Amino acid sequence: MRILVTGASGFIGSSLVPALRERGHEVWEGLRYVSGRFNFYGQEQKVFFDLRDSEETRTSVLKVKPQVIINLAA
Repeated sequence: MRILVTGASGFIGSSLVPALRERGHEVWEGLRYVSGRFNFYGQEQKVFFDLRDSEETRTSVLKVKPQVIINLAA
C-alpha cells in the first residue's frame, strides 16, 4: 500500500515510517523544509511541502498518489 505520512520527521512519525516500511508498505515522507531532519531515513521517497499552502499540498499529493494519508504534522 502507498502511504503518505505528514510530519514524518517528528517524534511519532520517526517511529511509524520505519515500522510501516518493515511491513512492506511504500511509505512517502511528507516534510517541511524547515524541519531540519532531511537525512533522517535516507533519500528515498520524500516530498517537501507546507500543509498551510493548499496548492503546494495538492501538488504533492497528486505527485505521490497515496492510497492512505496519515497526518502527524502539528
